[in-house]
Amino acid sequence: MADASHSASYCAIAWSDFAADHPALPGHFPNRPVVPGVLLLAHVHALLDEYLDGYRLSGLPVVKFLQPVLPETSLLLGIEVRALNQHEAQGRFILRNEHQLVAQGSFVAEARP
Repeated sequence: MADASHSASYCAIAWSDFAADHPALPGHFPNRPVVPGVLLLAHVHALLDEYLDGYRLSGLPVVKFLQPVLPETSLLLGIEVRALNQHEAQGRFILRNEHQLVAQGSFVAEARP
């Protein structure tokens, strides 16, 4: 990740798919399962926390879901850190499948104590 002397950094993280037998899928929705948005965000959160070394994700103030994500769809998370200082990191993320953007949003992270 960029250090405090950089104004922006970019990263793309390949992400494996959600198996068709994932426990969150059967009730969301019967006969046409879709990966729940909360599950997508839980993985985005974990990957951002891992990428933002020295910072802890404190919020996702804006999130837009643009397309449903079906089971066994491979995804790519793109991260842009726009502001970084000793106290806070801010930026945006995009989540895409092979063909299109499926979600996007912004994040805020606080420096770890």
